[in-house]
Amino acid sequence: MSQINGFFVEKLKFRSFNKVATEGTRSIDEKLDEHARSLEEDYKNRIDELNRRVENLLRENNRYKSEMSPLKDKYRDLENEYNSVLRKLEERV
Repeated sequence: MSQINGFFVEKLKFRSFNKVATEGTRSIDEKLDEHARSLEEDYKNRIDELNRRVENLLRENNRYKSEMSPLKDKYRDLENEYNSVLRKLEERV
């Protein structure tokens, strides 16, 4: 009888150990999943922020280009006028 009781005690210990081990594994799995979700969310946020920065830089770049266009035209006109004045001076000499 004591062997049977010992067997049942050992069986109960094994079940208890399995239950604790399973719960521990489940807890670790949940923590790992939460950590993975957290990392994924962090990366998404970083990517979104970088995309916003790129969009802002592109808009800023386009604005600068549009501001430069009239300046380039003005510079070209001044250069043409300068060359014209030089030709006239050369013709007089």
